[in-house]
Amino acid sequence: MGAFCGEFDAALLTGVGAAAIMGRVTVLIRMLISVQIRAAQRAVECHIHRGTPYHDGASWLAHQVGCAVATAHLMLRTAARLEACPDTADALDDGQLSLEEADAVSSASKVDPAAERDLVERATRNHDLGQTRERSARIRNATHSAEQAAARQARLRASRRFSEFVDDEGMAGVAGRFMPADYAAVKAIIDAFQKPIFEQARRAGRHDETPAAHRADAVMAMAAAAASTIGLTADTPADAPNTEPVTEPVTEPPIAEPVVDEPVVLAATESSSTVNWNAIILIDGIALARGYAAPGETCRIPGLGDVSVDWVRSILPDALVDVVVHNGVDITTYASATRYTPRAIKVAVNVRDGFSCVVRGCHRNRRVERDHRDEFAATHDTSYANLGLLCDRHH
Repeated sequence: MGAFCGEFDAALLTGVGAAAIMGRVTVLIRMLISVQIRAAQRAVECHIHRGTPYHDGASWLAHQVGCAVATAHLMLRTAARLEACPDTADALDDGQLSLEEADAVSSASKVDPAAERDLVERATRNHDLGQTRERSARIRNATHSAEQAAARQARLRASRRFSEFVDDEGMAGVAGRFMPADYAAVKAIIDAFQKPIFEQARRAGRHDETPAAHRADAVMAMAAAAASTIGLTADTPADAPNTEPVTEPVTEPPIAEPVVDEPVVLAATESSSTVNWNAIILIDGIALARGYAAPGETCRIPGLGDVSVDWVRSILPDALVDVVVHNGVDITTYASATRYTPRAIKVAVNVRDGFSCVVRGCHRNRRVERDHRDEFAATHDTSYANLGLLCDRHH
């Protein structure tokens, strides 16, 4: 390997050849990482860091490898789990899993060993780390009783936090951790402020500005609006964008009543004088009836996280609710012969496609658009089966 690396010259390769070598080297790296983390674990077990300036094994390992201490902790904890996770260990030894994938799979396998093989197969097939971590989190966070569900919600609420820092360029930054049910309403307010900021930037020709930059402006505008309501004032830059939030009146009635013995999708909407609070809540009907979500069941706000069934129940009496029953009512019966998409289909397509572009490898979830898979001009079919989400680049 040393001789190969010393003689390697990427400029002599075609694109196809470079990709082939990259793929083979990736497998070798994964196999070597399997050896590396096991050797590191054994060294730490033997207290190799004693007598060194490092106070624990992870700090010693981070210095040896030249990585962050957090990465060293990941290496050691993954190695410690492999003995109890044979499928994960075999896949890592064979170069089929990355270290991060093995960490995610083994963390879930520790809680539910029966889920390990399926997690390994999915991870090695798709190599989508985000999806692997999401599946792992669902298994780790599963509850088996109402008491466990309540205890988990209490533990999460106790871990909420918000902090400020200054980065190495002198920019002020913030980091936070919130309950999804609490943050959903805040997110709706930020969204309302972001929309006019984006529109103004587009009209002004500032196409190089990113959605993240517009969102930062929206947070500052939201804070300024809040300050004005309590009598605080702040100097506003002359070139500050118009930040009046966009409001959308709620006019559509509920589509159907919930069917509690089938998986359902709820889109709960509460209106106020300033913001149209609109969140999609995914919940299995049986969980709604029981009072908590058991392993394998869903109760969450996509993009934000799990919420308690008790909270969902609490908002149902006062909210306008769109219900899409996946198994009890075939959503394709809501097809249309026009380009107009009924609300039920919009909700169902968004949920099915994860609110993001369906093109493999693309996870963009901003400026996504519904696309007819078979051209509308030829089929006049605006149905659930014939619609899919695409980002503006792939549309």
